[in-house]
Amino acid sequence: MEKRRSHGFIIKLAGKTEYRLGGNTWLLEAGQVLFVAKGSSYEIQEVSPGYSYVVNFECTGQWDQALQKLQLPKNFELRSLADKLYHCWQNGEVYNALSALYKILEATQVPLHSQHKGTSRLLEPVLDYIRDNLTNPDLEM
Repeated sequence: MEKRRSHGFIIKLAGKTEYRLGGNTWLLEAGQVLFVAKGSSYEIQEVSPGYSYVVNFECTGQWDQALQKLQLPKNFELRSLADKLYHCWQNGEVYNALSALYKILEATQVPLHSQHKGTSRLLEPVLDYIRDNLTNPDLEM
């Protein structure tokens, strides 16, 4: 099995898929999100046809498990946010895509055990954008 090159979130929007790592199995159904750690290897078995969006990323935080199903509140609008995330990213609307992703992450309330020192690399694009556009009279909010 090949090891993942980055962390990832699998956002399941239709169907069912089993993910196996070691002796553990996670059944991911429509409306659920699975975190997959960088360096992990797992097997996938489609239970019923469907589709997912996969968000790959790098972070300095520490995760408790290689695979972790994230809990979302009942009636959470995962499909609309996942679609927004996907389409905005495809259209180069990076900040709108990140906004949708952060709303999903906020809803999961995952306690990240991060060890950040100084300015996080995650904020650097935001700070660059602010520096470049702060005095732009045509900037719309």
